[in-house]
Amino acid sequence: MENRPHAWFSGAKTRLSQSQLRAGQIAALCLIAFFCLAPVLAAQGLVALFLVSSASYLSIRLISSLTTMFWPPVRTEQKLADDELPVISLLCPLYREQESVNNLIRSLMAIDYPTNKLDVIILTEPDDPSTARAIDQHWPQLRVLINQRPGPKTKPHALNFGLSEAKGDIIGVYDAEDRPEAQQLRKVAQAFAERSNLGCVQARLNYYNADETILSQMFCLEYSLHFDYMLPGMAAMGLPLPLGGTSNFVRKDALLSVGGWDAHNVTEDADLGLRLAQRGYALSTIASTTLEEAPERCGPWIKQRSRWLKGYLQTWFVHTRNFSDWRGGLVLHATLGSVVLNALVTPWLLAAFVLSYITAWSWLDQIFAPALETPALALWVVGNFFHAWLLAMAPIRRGWFTPTTAIIILPFYSLLLSCAAYRAVYSFLFAPHYWAKTEHSPGEDITRGTARA
Repeated sequence: MENRPHAWFSGAKTRLSQSQLRAGQIAALCLIAFFCLAPVLAAQGLVALFLVSSASYLSIRLISSLTTMFWPPVRTEQKLADDELPVISLLCPLYREQESVNNLIRSLMAIDYPTNKLDVIILTEPDDPSTARAIDQHWPQLRVLINQRPGPKTKPHALNFGLSEAKGDIIGVYDAEDRPEAQQLRKVAQAFAERSNLGCVQARLNYYNADETILSQMFCLEYSLHFDYMLPGMAAMGLPLPLGGTSNFVRKDALLSVGGWDAHNVTEDADLGLRLAQRGYALSTIASTTLEEAPERCGPWIKQRSRWLKGYLQTWFVHTRNFSDWRGGLVLHATLGSVVLNALVTPWLLAAFVLSYITAWSWLDQIFAPALETPALALWVVGNFFHAWLLAMAPIRRGWFTPTTAIIILPFYSLLLSCAAYRAVYSFLFAPHYWAKTEHSPGEDITRGTARA
């Protein structure tokens, strides 16, 4: 069975549609003409547009996080008996993960869920026999399938193959290094049982190696804010969710109704959340954590983050030609498009802003006139202060205090984000469907990781 997006949906296989290309060309010509006729006014318009983008990004993070702080979601009580639980298929797409596959299987075997209601599928590629050979766990619920379908070598392509083989009514996704909480699947089943229109549930994500380096600590701050505060707040407000890449669980019929995952999108998770919402499905979160492994060095971090940002670009271009709901448009622009735009523009705009104070270049003074200078200062100072405060406070809810010290590197972290954004743009232009794989350690710390979840 082929799971293809429906006719109304044009996926990331097409980078830009013909109408988008024409619109871009017209916009570029108008912008050039505007700069020729009124360069200062044109520059001010671009600065104002960027400030609106930044404000929308900070506002949705602040409002959704405060919503979770003051109106926390009600914890789901587990009421379903074992014989009432649905069959859940867990898809685990792995590529060259021979060192971590057995720890993943042990983590899944530790989940408290009836074994006759579990369908676990390890998905591998034809050119990766080592992952399947490395498995030394014997578990009746486990199947190892090789994805023989032609197509891009991406995670969503493997997931679509797994979907065609899945036996469950609910489809879950786990990555190689995941350490899910033992009660996670029971909470998932209860969430679906309580809401008939629920299409997808996202578990919280965080890191079991959050204390290893200051970079992994900063990553922990990001994830704590995003998954513990922002996504639950967005769900409470009825907004679509930019899903995480793992520990999301989708009703199988809902997944089939949107054509499965977009095999050419390298952030298939964020794309899927928007498409489910477009079809009228609700999305929610559960108070259950899966711990992952954070990159501890700059090189792997930039490689992973540039893939995410490239996927945000793909998703933004795809959905600007497809979305029809204001909620989807808000999330698309404020949580995906603005992230990329801010990362690309902020260093240059901040440098120009500083130069306007320390140089005698009159044209910079004209651009940063009081009408723009005041809101720019307010946004950068007040907005970023509250953003930094939210980041620093986010892991304290878990009782994790050490990562908060990483907030001191936020300016450097923002610069890294800009480097990843430019790499993402390059990859979007010249290798749009290339999946930059994140390398994982063997993950021997399975006991500690599962306990912290």
